[in-house]
Amino acid sequence: DNELVKPKMTPYEFYSSIGSPKYIVAPMVDHSDLPYRLLTRRYKADLVYTQMFNANMFIQSNDFRNEIFQTNSNDRPLIVQLAGHDPLVLLKAAKYVEDRCDAIDINLGCPQGIAKRGRYGAFLMEELDLLHDIVSTLVKGLKIPVTCKTRIYKDFNQSIRLCETLVNAGASMLVIHGRTREEKGTRVNKADWDMIKQIKSHFKDRVPIISNGGISSLEDIQNCINYTGVDGVMTSEAILENPALFVNNICPYTGQYKSILSLAEEYLQLCLQYPVPHIRIIR
Repeated sequence: DNELVKPKMTPYEFYSSIGSPKYIVAPMVDHSDLPYRLLTRRYKADLVYTQMFNANMFIQSNDFRNEIFQTNSNDRPLIVQLAGHDPLVLLKAAKYVEDRCDAIDINLGCPQGIAKRGRYGAFLMEELDLLHDIVSTLVKGLKIPVTCKTRIYKDFNQSIRLCETLVNAGASMLVIHGRTREEKGTRVNKADWDMIKQIKSHFKDRVPIISNGGISSLEDIQNCINYTGVDGVMTSEAILENPALFVNNICPYTGQYKSILSLAEEYLQLCLQYPVPHIRIIR
């Protein structure tokens, strides 16, 4: 049996230290750049993630890290997401950023072919001993907490076994995407809020549970919290399309309606202030 690892602060101490976030912006490859993160924060995002960084690539060079990871003092609370399967490589990558973020997240949810080939993301979901090693190595080796973003199985017991492995290894927060690894692309089904509700009621007050999936409006977020009892909700596509989703497009400073066009202009202004590494990010 794997040892029980306790994080340096309890999961809810960590959660409250970052403001008990309810509205959370997902890690999105080529989209979660600094200007975009700052834009969502203007419109009441409580917590924002970087895009997923491949740990192997991240440790290769300082130039590469500086190019893809930029942040500043307004960009908090911030969670940096890493992907990989080697505990020591992940720890080394995390060490480079632990002073510039609030937690390190391990990607256990990516269902794409590249994740299968690279042995990371949702393709580690069955490797429970390895997951325990990864999470516990980071928990012991970092000054900051470790969180995990993963998916579900159709089977409740299998889902709980995965989540318990992560929490027992010292994870301070779980983001649960309410879909299986197979549910991607054209096979995407409705997010399974029933499974998320069961997971939340299983863990009760042991660890914050964040729901991910099935959000297209502010109303959906409230419905999800009411239905599942989760601590917060993470959204990706809906907030990418509309960075003012969390305020229903009413500017918190002026009370005026924010059109998608005016948000795009605001984003481009931020890009002038904080240049992004690739033009494709802006597109």
